[in-house]
Amino acid sequence: MPRLEIGTNDPFEPRPEGRFVIEQGFQGGHHVDVSVRVTGDMDPAHTDIELVLEHDDRLLGRHVVADWLLHPDSEGRFCDYPRARLVFVDDEGGLLPAEAMPELVEKNMQLRVRLASIPGTAEQTFPIVFTDVLSLEL
Repeated sequence: MPRLEIGTNDPFEPRPEGRFVIEQGFQGGHHVDVSVRVTGDMDPAHTDIELVLEHDDRLLGRHVVADWLLHPDSEGRFCDYPRARLVFVDDEGGLLPAEAMPELVEKNMQLRVRLASIPGTAEQTFPIVFTDVLSLEL
C-alpha cells in the first residue's frame, strides 16, 4: 500500500511536524505550498492528485490535478509532487481577505491528500499548523 509524506520545496524537505507558512501572492491572495512524497506502488506518469485544506469542516483551499506526472527518485524508492499551491478561499470561492490570515495562525488544520493511479491509491489526512503569514514587500 502506498504511503504519503508532506513537506515543502523541490527537492523535497519533509515537515513531519506539519508546520507551514502562509504566503501572500502577487495577485493579492494568500496561499500555502505543500510538497507530497509517495512511497509504494504508484504510476508516476499517470497520477490524479487532490489536496484539500480544511479548518473546522470549512474549506480553505483545494488543489486538483488529473493524470499528472510525479518526479521519481533515481533509485525508484519514492516519487515527489513538488509545490502544490493551495490558495485560501472564502465560503463563496473568492479570495480569503488578507485581514483573515492572522486568524489562521497557530490553529489546527486538516490537509487531506489523495494520490491515485492504476497500480495504487494513497490517501491520508495530516494535521497542520500555520506558523506565520509572510507578506510581499513591494
